[in-house]
This record gives sequence, C-alpha cells and structure tokens, in this order.
Amino acid sequence: MSAYFEPVFNPDGSRIPPALGTGVGPFLTLNVVPQAEGSLAVLSYPLEFRETLKDFLDPFRSPIKELAFVERVWETALRYCENIILAPHYWDTLPDPVQTAILEFYNSDPHVWRATPGPAISLFDWNTRIPKNEARARFKMEPGPPE
Repeated sequence: MSAYFEPVFNPDGSRIPPALGTGVGPFLTLNVVPQAEGSLAVLSYPLEFRETLKDFLDPFRSPIKELAFVERVWETALRYCENIILAPHYWDTLPDPVQTAILEFYNSDPHVWRATPGPAISLFDWNTRIPKNEARARFKMEPGPPE
C-alpha cells in the first residue's frame, strides 16, 4: 500500500493546524511493504511539518509494542487512505461484526472527528475473543486439542 494523505486530526481528536494556508494541512505518505519476515511501514513527510505533526506521529514512536504499531498503522490507513486491499481469504475469516465496524469506520467522513473504535476494527484482536477451535476453523486449519 502506498498513500498520500493530509491528516486532519491528532489521536486525541484535536485538529491539526493548516500548514500552507486555510484548509491546507501538512501531508504524509504511508507505505506498507508486505514481506514474509515482517512488513515494513514507512511514514514520510517534509521536515517543515515536523513540529506540526509531532502529536500525530508520537503514537508511532518507540517505545511501542509491535501489535500496537500495526493497529495504529491500520487505523490511520482506514481513516485517511482511499484504497485499501486485503487478501479476500483473510477478509473472509473476519467475523461479520468486525467487517461491519471496519467498513463503517472506513466509509466515515475523514473531516469529522470520530474516536477510534479500537479492537472493534482490529485485524487481530477478534480472534482472542473467540474459542481457539473457532478461530482455527475460520482460517481453515485443523482443530487443536480440546480446550
């Protein structure tokens, strides 16, 4: 995935001030490159926006746990990126309420603050809330030992 976007809000919902005149905010590019050993996620922006984007970027900085970082990139992509592609097989494994929450958040107006739905849109958290064998069945894996 590669996307250019102008973030409108900081993670706390405060508005990011315009950088180049009324209504024109600072911009970033988000690039995610999937790899077998682990995907690379790169946020890049002009140095002139460093201070303006500080609050927006702080949640991406160390120390941050890997899963929290992945979830933050996912939420940012859903909030600001126009085109997102997930492997159909993976999308089909997501429970209907998770798919619905993702679509509702993705289709919401990015210029109106909406607090993060958190685990409701997580690509990973849902499988910790269901029995292991159900999670395995969604991925079409052999059942494990009885729980």
